[in-house]
Amino acid sequence: MSQAIIPLIMCGGAGTRLWPASREGRPKQFLRLFGPHSTFQATLQRVSDPASFGRPKRIVVKAGGRRSLQKHHHRAEHWVVVRGTARVTIADQVRTVHENESIYIPIGTVHRLENPGKMTWN
Repeated sequence: MSQAIIPLIMCGGAGTRLWPASREGRPKQFLRLFGPHSTFQATLQRVSDPASFGRPKRIVVKAGGRRSLQKHHHRAEHWVVVRGTARVTIADQVRTVHENESIYIPIGTVHRLENPGKMTWN
């Protein structure tokens, strides 16, 4: 039985290396520096071949809404907030995750995603 590779795209840093274009609130991986897409978007396109990789999922949570409490026994998850703000429950901890931030959900951990905002972002 073969399984697809599920890519983990890591972005980090203080966002000051390409100053003044990038800074803490505008990290370089989310800027359009080399064409119509950011380097993050270009990476997503490269790893979106379903024949080679597990396809990244896009989840939209309506304003004030929340997903059901979940637990996965065979996979971890890594969420990136693309727009808005998320309230994320992992086990007994609740964290606020802002736009361009990410959070890791370990295998077997109860978790939930909420949109505490007043807007639904598509």
